[in-house]
Amino acid sequence: MSMTKTAEYNFEVPASSLRPGDKIKIPFSQHSPFHDAMVENVDEKFVHIFRPYATSFDVLYSDGIICLVGIEEFKVPRDATIYYVYERPVLK
Repeated sequence: MSMTKTAEYNFEVPASSLRPGDKIKIPFSQHSPFHDAMVENVDEKFVHIFRPYATSFDVLYSDGIICLVGIEEFKVPRDATIYYVYERPVLK
């Protein structure tokens, strides 16, 4: 199976209808600049999601700021929580 990118979508679906590769907006981080995420995997009970994150903090012993950039991975239950899907790949 290969995935190809399709046109952008604009629809809301419950977590139980999310698919791998969906690009979503996370409802519980609406005020974060990192509310975009991608569905990595879906199993019987959970949807596995990852998203980029960045943070910074002042360093006491230097003249600069250290920026930390990474990926946050988490899972959410496959329930009725609504997610906004803005891109969905088509499986061929």
